[in-house]
Amino acid sequence: MSKNILRPSPVHLVIFPWISPVVLGGLIATIRFGAHGFQPVRSAYLMEILPDRLAGGGLGVVRTLVMGVGALAPGAEGLLADVSDLRVAFGLLAMSMTVATIGAAGLWATETPSGTAA
Repeated sequence: MSKNILRPSPVHLVIFPWISPVVLGGLIATIRFGAHGFQPVRSAYLMEILPDRLAGGGLGVVRTLVMGVGALAPGAEGLLADVSDLRVAFGLLAMSMTVATIGAAGLWATETPSGTAA
């Protein structure tokens, strides 16, 4: 095994100096698996809460917005990192993940047994 595989990156040393590279990689993989696994859940949830006449268009709008943000976010983060520094760029990423987690937890907490939001 190459020693370079286990060597922390400069970003790792700046942002998470107390976390080992292996643990950090595992956390990132877990977040990504959760993000990709959430797409069918989001679609099913929207299909259930939206009226039938709006369901297809509503899913299309949500999918378009998610794809648009996903396409623009790397460039925006790169620009932010160039203009300021990596701490600010990764801080913005951490804040956006925190807001998304709070939003998902809020939806989960307000879910009624019938499957529709309270």
